[in-house]
Amino acid sequence: LATSAVLAALRVRDTTGQGQHLDVNLYNSAIMLQQSALASYLSSGEKPATASGTVTDTISITPDRRFDRLKVLSVGELLSKAIRYTHSEQSVSSLFD
Repeated sequence: LATSAVLAALRVRDTTGQGQHLDVNLYNSAIMLQQSALASYLSSGEKPATASGTVTDTISITPDRRFDRLKVLSVGELLSKAIRYTHSEQSVSSLFD
């Protein structure tokens, strides 16, 4: 859902030159991105069949739930910049250029 909102806002910006205000729940967005694989893993207890996986650090994954090729990306710096930009009424578009 957040992706659709961001794409629509970018489309408006490209057509009109005006930015848009988006209010997106980051936690729910992160869960939506990971829900299918994570639900399968948590319900069956079987580690993913893929050779590797990448998740963000928006949800804590306990050591017993990790596997060797799991890569956890930190999004803290990006989120803090987005919060600062939003608070000072600056566009966050430059964060994604």
